[in-house]
Amino acid sequence: MPVYLTGVERQELEKRNEENKAIAISYAAYHTLKEYYMADVDYFKAEMERFGLDPALISTVPTSP
Repeated sequence: MPVYLTGVERQELEKRNEENKAIAISYAAYHTLKEYYMADVDYFKAEMERFGLDPALISTVPTSP
């Protein structure tokens, strides 16, 4: 039986693109990896910065990637 998420804000249709998806996945991976591999946080932080992303950003706003 399929389950559908309802009542959740989403990105505007024109912002649902591959670049924003990659950014969102990068942030999700970063925050997950730093919880499990605490000794490597500096490496993960440097990689986020290398990608041009702010590792200090913690957003719960659904209209941001």
